[in-house]
Amino acid sequence: MRDMYATLSVLDVEDDDSWDEELQQDPKLQQLVQDLNVSPTSHSGYEFKKGRLLYKGKLVLPKGSNKIPLILAECHDSPCGGHLGLFRTFKMVSSFLFWEGMRRDIKKFIEECDVCQRKK
Repeated sequence: MRDMYATLSVLDVEDDDSWDEELQQDPKLQQLVQDLNVSPTSHSGYEFKKGRLLYKGKLVLPKGSNKIPLILAECHDSPCGGHLGLFRTFKMVSSFLFWEGMRRDIKKFIEECDVCQRKK
């Protein structure tokens, strides 16, 4: 639980408007939000609540969000993250966030981590 709060502190560094801006720049997510506004049950697992898009209660980030590297660094590289492997890092991040291609992005991040590669 402490790890989640550490990561959320990284997210809170950004202005609230940046979430909306990123969401508006992603046509696929914008369409999803429009669909949910018309019919809240149109996309299973998704909801638009208080200006935030959620999937199964987890905050949805646009694919390619500039927040993703910050989140992955906090969840993997920081003392809280401890250079955990793919499974544990994925489990930590996916406990409160979702984005398309998340597992692939986490795998790539870990494969490019110098500390982890030296430990092999």
